Amino acid sequence: MGLIQKDFFQEVTTYVFYSLEELNLRFPIYLEKLNNQIMKDYGASREDRFQQEKLLLKQLPPTLFEISEWQEAMIHPDSHIQVQKYFCSIPFNPHSAVLARKSLRLFSCDFDMLFDRCLWITL
Repeated sequence: MGLIQKDFFQEVTTYVFYSLEELNLRFPIYLEKLNNQIMKDYGASREDRFQQEKLLLKQLPPTLFEISEWQEAMIHPDSHIQVQKYFCSIPFNPHSAVLARKSLRLFSCDFDMLFDRCLWITL
């Protein structure tokens, strides 16, 4: 960023711009010149290096990444669990031990409950 800031402003000081749009039109021209300029350290331009690295890129996964956090919750005798400060009713399962600790994976709008690392319910 420092390179662009220093060089771009130095290059455009000789021009008179009457609007921000005129200045914005000049910026892609500068970037094209910068990306095709040979770098001393690498002996290649930024564009050449990008084209080489582009071949090594992998495809993005088909599903979007979701930020989540993990928390433990206990099943209360009335088949409720406390998620953060809220109580949520869960389906009654006679095989699940009351007061057992379950792992919760909290998303922005829902959560998954896991038992022995297997998905048990999604609310």
